[in-house]
Amino acid sequence: MTKNTLLNIAIIISRIVKVLFVITAIAITSLYIYVQLDNNLFAEKQIMISKPVISNNYFSYFISGSETYQGLEKGENPFTVSQIEALSLFIYYIKILIVLLLSFIALNSFEKIILSVKKLETFSLKNVKRFRKIGFCILILFFLEGYTVIRFEYGMQKAIAFNYSSLIYVLIIFIVAEIFKEGYALQQENELTI
Repeated sequence: MTKNTLLNIAIIISRIVKVLFVITAIAITSLYIYVQLDNNLFAEKQIMISKPVISNNYFSYFISGSETYQGLEKGENPFTVSQIEALSLFIYYIKILIVLLLSFIALNSFEKIILSVKKLETFSLKNVKRFRKIGFCILILFFLEGYTVIRFEYGMQKAIAFNYSSLIYVLIIFIVAEIFKEGYALQQENELTI
């Protein structure tokens, strides 16, 4: 099955997206370092946690809020880049990197599954483990992306935004892993009878 066009396209797309993940991680790291060294360019940029653009399905839940503390001068905006606490910015930066890393791992496992299908090694224990790895990555992403808190000098913003369709995907992926496990067992049984 080495000439299957669809599999080749899937491999090419997954490799391109993995490169984009790496470029995004480098760009975010550069931006984080720049903001740490000199945040004058972004100092007055307002930060507001809002509903994700992609969450327009029936299985999502979003709530957000903000609160301000005492000591803020009248008319001053507490939610600007210059007001973010360093630890909060660092935690948010690490969260983004972990999201990119987990997405990269899941996509890499998917690419390995496609490559094994191309080699006609579809039903193997390695693919079962790869499907489970993808499922666990998506499950961790569900919780990691679901809760956001950004602390400022004079306030904080928080949001809870769960996209429950991710849980359905995880369930489907774990079921597919079990199907592949049964397929592997049947393949082994078939090879023993021949």
